[in-house]
Amino acid sequence: MNLWSKGKSVDSWMLRFTVGDDAKWDTLLLPYDIIGTLAHAAGLQEIGILTQQELDETQSALQILQEKYENGEVVVRVEDEDMHTVIENYLTETCGDLGKKIHTGRSRNDQVLTALRLYLKDALNHLQNQAQNLEKALVKVAKTHKEVLMAGYTHYQRAMPTSVGLWLAGYAELLLTDIEALQDAHRQVDKSPLGSAAGYGVPFLDLPRQKNAERMGYSALQTHVTATQLSRGKIELHAVHACIQVGATLNRLASDLVLMNTTEFGTVKLPPQYCTGSSIMPQKQNPDILEITRASYHRILAEAQVLMSLPANLPSGYHRDLQLTKGAVMTALQVCDDMLTAMLLIIPELQFDEEKLFATLSPDLFATADALRMVQEGMPFREAYKLAAQQWKDLPIPTKSEILAQYPTLGTLGNLGI
Repeated sequence: MNLWSKGKSVDSWMLRFTVGDDAKWDTLLLPYDIIGTLAHAAGLQEIGILTQQELDETQSALQILQEKYENGEVVVRVEDEDMHTVIENYLTETCGDLGKKIHTGRSRNDQVLTALRLYLKDALNHLQNQAQNLEKALVKVAKTHKEVLMAGYTHYQRAMPTSVGLWLAGYAELLLTDIEALQDAHRQVDKSPLGSAAGYGVPFLDLPRQKNAERMGYSALQTHVTATQLSRGKIELHAVHACIQVGATLNRLASDLVLMNTTEFGTVKLPPQYCTGSSIMPQKQNPDILEITRASYHRILAEAQVLMSLPANLPSGYHRDLQLTKGAVMTALQVCDDMLTAMLLIIPELQFDEEKLFATLSPDLFATADALRMVQEGMPFREAYKLAAQQWKDLPIPTKSEILAQYPTLGTLGNLGI
């Protein structure tokens, strides 16, 4: 039975439409709702609504429900409407009237926010670990390819010499910045809304909100109850913005690899176990995992658009429109995780054609070095620039050691700092 049911039958289409795909998301969130329910029960015992015996019975029942969930015996169905109904109905079935007490001082509004933020905390921590592992993988490959030289491009035109090491080190450093964004998002999410109820607090009951926050592992409390509903979409957007930063980095890395893997470039070989084939062309090996990774960035952007636009122009307080923020943020984090997983599979297995890469070092790539050599000899830069523009076709290709020696500055070709 629906928690809000007053004895009247509910139209099945209306229920399906209003529930949407929440059953899928609530199944993932159910263990976090159990954590919130355990904390709330402890708070109810603290203020005398539950006895110690009732608290013990509630905790035992919820532990069994958690085990059933882990064994795949419990899912949220459309007819359940939400995870809160599953938990309360289970407690009522197993504990009788005690189960009817558990919603005292609580609303599904603060319940779902509590569970969602607990989920987001775990998900953001996981993404940080994934990003850190990818950063380490990039640095490892960069270290072993410090002296694998190749052409660097601007405007799709050969520009100056670079190396596989410098190319990958750049992406590794970007990921460090992305990790900081994930950490900041975690700080924003790490605020307990429990006890705000429907956004206006609870009369008569002095709920131990701060203590309940600590019980659940939150580092802070969202103090003013009205802020909880006003923050819906905004808190989630912090998490998705961090995913956008990660996604933007991986999108460009995937684009580089797809280009380098083409027959025309042919400078990198992808691991065949992570490639697909053509249904008609027997010779094809396609970089689908990289192309889907590249495209997935736009899926995260789409979910961010939902979170930015959906709460706009809504007056304060809760509105059912806000239900859609749940699927948006959870989708975005799952897509970001998939992107990181894809790159963690690909990067350590890359093989580079060092001879073909070195062959891309044509004379034009050394025109800048030629101009600056003349500057060192006393010529004004603009004069050296013009002279180098006239004579670059006749420049010899320096040796590898000579090229590396031209870049002593930290973070450049000859001094990666890794």
